[in-house]
Amino acid sequence: LQLTGECNPAKPTLRARDIWLVAQRLAVTEGPGSLYRGISAAWLRQATFGTLRHGGYGVLEAAGKDARNQVSLSWRLLSGLVSGSISALLANPADVVLIRMQADGAWPLAHRRGYRHALHGLWSVWRGEGW
Repeated sequence: LQLTGECNPAKPTLRARDIWLVAQRLAVTEGPGSLYRGISAAWLRQATFGTLRHGGYGVLEAAGKDARNQVSLSWRLLSGLVSGSISALLANPADVVLIRMQADGAWPLAHRRGYRHALHGLWSVWRGEGW
């Protein structure tokens, strides 16, 4: 969908009908399973990022409580910045796998990565490219 909007300068915004047409075209050309390509990587990315971000924020916020059991705004902002940055850094490999799994169908057969699921993708990235 992102490429659909970017590739057509005459149509800078997408409508609901455009989403339906892309889903329909995917289901017809690549099969209904293509609509779920990358879902395991999306779940892994969201679980990793969301858990670390919220959990890290809670831990950092609790560490910033003063004698009256209150947390300053600056400490909350710093807690959000640090927890968001760390979780984005650690969830980045899952993001890479997610994008590659979703875009795999656009590549010629010889150039496809063929990740079977998110963990296979992570293993392949680690083995082939390193962290």
